[in-house]
Amino acid sequence: ALVARRPLDIVLYGSGEVADGPEIDSQLGLFNALGQLGFRTPKHTWHCKTAEEILAAIDELDRVRSGFDYDTDGAVIKLNRYDLRERVGATAKAPRWAMAYKYAPEQAQTRLNAITIQVGRTGTLTPVAELEPVFVDGSTISRATLHNEEEIGRRDIRVGDTVIIEKRGDVIPGVISVVRDLRPTDTEPFDMLAATGGQCPECGGAIHKDEEFVAWRCVNTDCPAQAAQRLEHFAARTALDIDCLGDIVSDKLVERGLAGSPLDLFDLTVEQLGPLNLGTDDEPRMFGEKNATKLVDSVESARTMGLDRWLFALAIPELGRTIAGSLAKFHDDLPAVAASSLLRDVIALEEKVAETVRINPRSRNNRPKSDADKAKREQQYASLVSEIRGTLDGLVALGFAKISKENGDHPPNYTTEVGPSAARSVLGWFESDTGRATLERLAKLGINPRGGRPGGGGVFDGKSFVITGTLPTMSRDEAKAKIEANGGKTAGSVSKKTDYLLAGEKAGSKLTKAESLGIAILDETKFLEMCGG
Repeated sequence: ALVARRPLDIVLYGSGEVADGPEIDSQLGLFNALGQLGFRTPKHTWHCKTAEEILAAIDELDRVRSGFDYDTDGAVIKLNRYDLRERVGATAKAPRWAMAYKYAPEQAQTRLNAITIQVGRTGTLTPVAELEPVFVDGSTISRATLHNEEEIGRRDIRVGDTVIIEKRGDVIPGVISVVRDLRPTDTEPFDMLAATGGQCPECGGAIHKDEEFVAWRCVNTDCPAQAAQRLEHFAARTALDIDCLGDIVSDKLVERGLAGSPLDLFDLTVEQLGPLNLGTDDEPRMFGEKNATKLVDSVESARTMGLDRWLFALAIPELGRTIAGSLAKFHDDLPAVAASSLLRDVIALEEKVAETVRINPRSRNNRPKSDADKAKREQQYASLVSEIRGTLDGLVALGFAKISKENGDHPPNYTTEVGPSAARSVLGWFESDTGRATLERLAKLGINPRGGRPGGGGVFDGKSFVITGTLPTMSRDEAKAKIEANGGKTAGSVSKKTDYLLAGEKAGSKLTKAESLGIAILDETKFLEMCGG
């Protein structure tokens, strides 16, 4: 087999939950345990105790990394002890107990031959640099993103320029700067309207740029490029995880008129998909019955995916996975999100806070015109602050907002689960023709993804669990889902902050530690009784 002919190897630096085996309480302890099991671990690691030692280790790694048999782009600094990691925690996107130091990437000089335009799934037009091919850090680079017209203008990048490029993060190619001394005399500044003729390069439809945004967009919702990318996004593993639906299949489904929107996938059959030609008329390559069956089965399974997955899959502008998860926690279904009072309150809060800045009687930029005007504004200001506090108290009570700082008679500092810009985007999408049509189509298909509100009397509200051993009828993921659905959270190791240990067979050292700390220990039967089965 092809895989057998390739000298594949693996170097391990981390692990998930370890059900059986020694108790591991540190990164170095993990490396030792993996080594004893015969696995390769990174040869170059440093155990540092001071900032100076960390900086010295970073410099030493930079000197030796070119001799590694795998590519690297930086150093990762981690807390060694797992109990300290648990104390510092993590944000929604990354752990607080680890950070990366990126080394300066390799650069090269080449010529910008042309600027072409790509169309994304939301209609965004992205200019792309077509480069004279040049070898950079292990691969040949011929294209790089230029982001948007405003960025091109700010850096004055022109077709015909000699440019400096690099792999950002040693992976993504980017144009860093222009060698002005080598610029030809006949170059012209880039202009999106001139480059496109005012039309989408994929569908010929009109393009538009809102004043508050930097990007141009194709306003034709039936644009084939957008449709294909929406299909691919809809099928992504982090969305609805539909097998056998990549970029080529998405392009062909749109091209053949089989799927103009993601929900068209639910009407497709194996008989339609099997003969789909992924190649050309001269060199046909059929999708095949086996792949068609996988795709149709995956689409059918997507019907029961949760609200968070569906929200992300719908490709709503400004709605990523984190926001999708937050919305799903606080809303029962898609119609509830569309009519969300929480999102409307978030928008109203921002507008009212902005108004307090405008009418603040102590404002230096907008001073009262008279004592009467000052008195009037003081009354308005106090009333508005009271309204803000009332709205904010309601959101805090629901767990949708947190107050970070009180400011006396002024509006407090606060954060919300979803910001005002994203809230406007989500509500705007559901109020659009596309959003209304999507809800109607889902209703006809009998699809109603479910979410659930937290903090409403969940039996595990605020409780921390650790799961260990093999459970009789549930996987760890299933148990974790039940814990979170009932307001609890899970951790990887036992500590004084642990409320419950859910223990199955071969529980190991975590059970011993939980017993020594007096932590409540549940078997699967008791656990299911507590959370209602």
